[in-house]
Amino acid sequence: MSIDPYARIQAVALRMRKLETRHDIETALDELAYVFEVLPPELQDNAEQLTGMLREKLANVR
Repeated sequence: MSIDPYARIQAVALRMRKLETRHDIETALDELAYVFEVLPPELQDNAEQLTGMLREKLANVR
């Protein structure tokens, strides 16, 4: 079974606003880390940007 990195990144980006708990945000970060390994270079910048946004959101979780 292969992974569709495009679909995984899009899914995380689409649900990012709904991620409110530390667990949910960390799970999304884990997903991005997993697919980053198989991403073509042209998508890595977008994944890194999304990862940064999630880390910032995680830093602000109470």
